[in-house]
Amino acid sequence: MATAAMHAMRRTETRRRTGGKNRQEQLVKDLLRTECGYREVAPRKIANLFNAPGPGEARVMARPP
Repeated sequence: MATAAMHAMRRTETRRRTGGKNRQEQLVKDLLRTECGYREVAPRKIANLFNAPGPGEARVMARPP
């Protein structure tokens, strides 16, 4: 019984931590789009500066849960 309670407590703590992080990431993403005029681009390997996002581009997708 104690092990199940501890597991549930840890799971709840993790959800609380990641929930705030995910909300913050979404707020930043929305701000970059609406206030700064950025557009989201697909992820890509950046081997040098020529592969980096261009002016007005951002890669800010939140990681899947």
